[in-house]
Amino acid sequence: MGKKLYICRYYVVMKNFCNYLVASLGACLISFSAWCQTDNSNWIIGVKVGPNLSMMSLGGLDRNIFFGDVMFGVHGGAVGGYRFSDKIAMLSELTVSKESAKINFYSIPENTSLNSVADFRYYATRLCLPVYVRFYPIERLSIELGVQYSATVYMQELLNCSTSAALLTYPHDDYRQFNKKTYSFSDFSLMGGVSVEVRKFTITARYIHGFVPVIKTLRLASELLGAVQCDDFNGKNRVVQISFGYIF
Repeated sequence: MGKKLYICRYYVVMKNFCNYLVASLGACLISFSAWCQTDNSNWIIGVKVGPNLSMMSLGGLDRNIFFGDVMFGVHGGAVGGYRFSDKIAMLSELTVSKESAKINFYSIPENTSLNSVADFRYYATRLCLPVYVRFYPIERLSIELGVQYSATVYMQELLNCSTSAALLTYPHDDYRQFNKKTYSFSDFSLMGGVSVEVRKFTITARYIHGFVPVIKTLRLASELLGAVQCDDFNGKNRVVQISFGYIF
């Protein structure tokens, strides 16, 4: 029964994502067709790539034991949109983003030295579809505001610990069986940023604030504390992106 529910849930997530993807690709094709057939000075078609700085919020965790840390990743993809005037444009992207999170914890709460620190890490590869409006207060400088939907296509977890702590063991080939109860495959975020244009090149700094708990349960183990399960954990994505783009 649990497996059937998981398959149904995964099917619904992928169906919604596919609908969103088809709509976005359709808009991109229409934009590209119009760009090819008309004056393309107002159409924006390009590519982008850059690093990620990501971390996880610590909602529901004891801040005296747990503390977060920033991890690095990369992203890249295509950009398409239309500039309606000198002051406003609307854009959409299709990107692949490698994001991760590091949650440190003291395996022995009474001992807060670095020797007792262990960390839980999770790595995810996401397909992201942001849609946003770009405002131009001055020429070549813009402010971006919008939303982003993302679907996780791969994830894994890792524990880097001292001898006093260890992650409860789960087979690597069965990570979906574990993650179906503790991870969310889809995420919805608000985003904002600043972009600078230099000829056909763009440099963008963007902050992405997730609202869906990506990690719902954190399961750890310690030789002294025994099994520790944080069912009230609602870890949400926090990502900073630096992008380097080229407009055709």
